[in-house]
Amino acid sequence: MIVTTSRKPSQRTRSFCKRFARYIGAEYITRGKLSMKEIFDMDSRIIYVTEFKGNPGRITIFDKGKEVLKINIKGVSLEYDKRKGYNRNRR
Repeated sequence: MIVTTSRKPSQRTRSFCKRFARYIGAEYITRGKLSMKEIFDMDSRIIYVTEFKGNPGRITIFDKGKEVLKINIKGVSLEYDKRKGYNRNRR
């Protein structure tokens, strides 16, 4: 199983994906210029994380190239944020 992101994810989204992949025992792949087809050639089960306003916003799970599940996520808090005093309500 592979966890990947959009082409240019924010640092928060990358950190979330790395931790999420480690937690579920999957491999995190930095997508970069890879197409989704190239990602699907690596593994048949893909977890694709997209972002909303620089934060992880949706997890889409694919199995054998077909979308199986979409999960909208909100209010992601990373351990790093707690240590640094990150305030998500700050504008």
